[in-house]
Amino acid sequence: MMLLVAMLVVINTTGIAQFYHGMHQPFGKNRMQYEEFNWQKMEFDDFTVFFYGKGKNLAIYTARNAGQTISEVERFFDYPVRGERLQFVVYQKLEHYRQSNVGI
Repeated sequence: MMLLVAMLVVINTTGIAQFYHGMHQPFGKNRMQYEEFNWQKMEFDDFTVFFYGKGKNLAIYTARNAGQTISEVERFFDYPVRGERLQFVVYQKLEHYRQSNVGI
């Protein structure tokens, strides 16, 4: 019986460990930052787009599509967000997002 319980504990903990994505940080912990980013911003009437490095093209794409997307989100949720200044942060890679403290 003890062997069965021990096997279930080992199987359960290894099953959880293999699906760890690095997003579950304990409170008060910062993520390790391997690269330094030189952030820039583009300001528009209703929103601001933040980007770094060679992400200017992605920032321009985001800015072009933001107006239409904001309207769709407003209709979907039936809640106006135009009165508030929205901020879009554009990352070039998922690993760069994981280095940030966004979502902690």
